[in-house]
Amino acid sequence: MNNSFISTKNSFVFVFLLIVLHFGAIFFTINNMSISYKEALVFFDTQNTLLHFLTNIWTNIFGQNNLSIKLSFTLLHFINLMLLIKISLFYLKQKKDILLLVFIYTFMLGAFSSAILVNEAVINQFGILLFVYFFHANKFVSFALLPILLFLDNSFAILFLSLFFYSFLVKNKILGVSSFLLFIVSMNLFGFDIHHKPQSHFLPTISTYAVIFSPIIFIFLTSILFKHLSENANMSKNILWYCSMTSLIFSLLLSFRQSIDIDDFAPYIVLSFVLIVKEFLYSLRVKLKYFRAKNYIFLFLTSFYFIITFIFTILHWQFYPFAKNIQDDVFSRNYLAKDLAKELKIMGVNGVSTDKKMQLRLSFYGIKKDNAYLLTSDDISPDTKHIQINYGAFKKDFYLKRAKK
Repeated sequence: MNNSFISTKNSFVFVFLLIVLHFGAIFFTINNMSISYKEALVFFDTQNTLLHFLTNIWTNIFGQNNLSIKLSFTLLHFINLMLLIKISLFYLKQKKDILLLVFIYTFMLGAFSSAILVNEAVINQFGILLFVYFFHANKFVSFALLPILLFLDNSFAILFLSLFFYSFLVKNKILGVSSFLLFIVSMNLFGFDIHHKPQSHFLPTISTYAVIFSPIIFIFLTSILFKHLSENANMSKNILWYCSMTSLIFSLLLSFRQSIDIDDFAPYIVLSFVLIVKEFLYSLRVKLKYFRAKNYIFLFLTSFYFIITFIFTILHWQFYPFAKNIQDDVFSRNYLAKDLAKELKIMGVNGVSTDKKMQLRLSFYGIKKDNAYLLTSDDISPDTKHIQINYGAFKKDFYLKRAKK
């Protein structure tokens, strides 16, 4: 993008507006959602995992509601964005170039999802970005973080493997040996689950990457990563390239055998966004205006796709008639419980007996298990009370019956 008509000051204004829009959409979406069954399991978990701690820390202060259970992940997401911006300043030619980076990141489905759901990806990305930032700002601090990251999650094995390959570029034997030992220890402590029956999931993995990064961006970042792989000049390779490339190759190779947890690998590939922006703007700036049409077409198509998916993401219940099967699954997992609990309380019912998953979800909103009332999605008798939950075009019916004494 030839953004010479945008001053540095104006670009910062646009960055600020993008961030405000992004987090406004996040809080809007979280407020309209309900806790999922998996999130309820994490919240009520008694094993005191890191995810359990993060979901409980704010609910102990602000009570049990949608925003408090996910506030830690939204804050981490904000910190991750700031770290990505700080890292980009070590690579981008001009400070105003971060506008394109922020645009891509804030409109990317994967980044948005990590901020509205209880997940490990946002934690892993924080650890990766923190390391990479200090790798440029203070290498002593960055290497001091490695033992901490070792015990945090299995996904940091990818970081250790990336550093091992990077050590050959910088000809640092100490870095090579230490990172390889950390990789071995991590694989022994956690490893990656390879006990399933061998079955190729290569195409589903490619599809998942295309969804969370967008098809256009994924194709572009893949081409850039492999372009640098084929180049002999070591100057074209850096720590961002090694982390992104190692994660991509490792995940694709593993997917030939089994399904992978994309949360372990996608956070590393986000680092390549800095390389995408750098490559795109360099390509644009070295061309005469007459030859920039392809760049502008790419930017237009990417922007159009991001804006459409952004609107669909925050208002997807309005599109229910056009994607009924997908929406049924989405609403069953991530909606209903909060509004259902609200309707039950209006009716003076503070306890019901229902299916296992909904029971746990309702308990988060103060509806306890009580055999005095039976809640089902089937109209089991004429004397049941009808409850209908509406989200635009989406409607879900529940039936409440008082149990016989």
